[in-house]
Amino acid sequence: MRLERLVPELEPAYDAFFARLPASSLFQCLRYRSFLRKMLDAGSATPTVEDHYLVALEGDRVVGAIPAFVKRNTRYGNVVNSLPFVGSNGGVMVDATAVEYEPTFRFLLKGFHDLCESVDAVSSTIINRPIDPDDVLYDTLAEATAMDERIGQVTTLPLTPEGATDEAIDAAIMLAIHSKTRNVVRKAIVSGVTVRHDGELETMRFLSDAHAEGARVIGAPAKPWSVFEAIREHFRYDDDYRVYVAEKDGERIGGLLVFFVNRVAEYFTPVTIAEHRIFQPQSLLCFRAMRDARLRGCTHWNWGGTAKSQTGVYDFKSRWGTSDLRYRYFVRERRRSLRALSPQTLLEEYPYFFTVPFSVLGT
Repeated sequence: MRLERLVPELEPAYDAFFARLPASSLFQCLRYRSFLRKMLDAGSATPTVEDHYLVALEGDRVVGAIPAFVKRNTRYGNVVNSLPFVGSNGGVMVDATAVEYEPTFRFLLKGFHDLCESVDAVSSTIINRPIDPDDVLYDTLAEATAMDERIGQVTTLPLTPEGATDEAIDAAIMLAIHSKTRNVVRKAIVSGVTVRHDGELETMRFLSDAHAEGARVIGAPAKPWSVFEAIREHFRYDDDYRVYVAEKDGERIGGLLVFFVNRVAEYFTPVTIAEHRIFQPQSLLCFRAMRDARLRGCTHWNWGGTAKSQTGVYDFKSRWGTSDLRYRYFVRERRRSLRALSPQTLLEEYPYFFTVPFSVLGT
């Protein structure tokens, strides 16, 4: 077995490896790497971000990988993430059908540590995947000096026979979700809410604008338009993602961006127009998108991370038959100099990169 940095000639082998892994998702695919390249150095005259996807090879077959990005910073030091950007999970991936799992995991994690040494990283972070957490090996091998964690909420989609009708899949999903959620889905339908999807620029604009307004109301940071623009540039509509729209009486009252990659559906951006919240458009949007996910052969619906303080968001997701799957931020500081900086400085100097938990600043 040998370790190499992913180069264009190896990308077909990486794609084949990625497709074999049941727990792989949006964040590890190469189109997401292209999206990150665009987002992380957008508008920069002098690029400061590099991707280093490390692959374990047996012959010409990829049997393991760990994706990573390096953020160069001459003032405070370089930082490495697997992976950066909002909600991204990275970590070690191993094809356990082809090689022994633990030795390959160790081999890849050592390669990640060697990469961090080679770029003189002041801090590195691995964010593991909630569907495939493998906490024991990370605890043993990540050499973490600080930790953070999120609640990952994941719905295991109900198994349905091949060729099942829309109605049969709807019935299976209804059985899997909480009675309160069943009731609000029915309320949306009875209220005349309908759901459709399309890949038009104007529809993505609606989603972006509604997302920005919703974030403004609650005082949260919003994804800028450049994120949605980059999604359209680097992903294939209907193959990789869909933008769903809920309408009532011809007016758009909600929207939902969902990715479908491998066997995992990723709940990415939900929006609801505030004055129409009473009609429960978001519940019907999720319900319809879950049906489509099952029709595509998805086995899991990943709701993403939920902070412990987000009790309302947590409760909404938990009623969709979710399991709570913790995922963690394994931070290794080679020097503790970043702890002397303010949160604002870290956010400005390392946009979209995790540096250290804010809870350790000043220690």
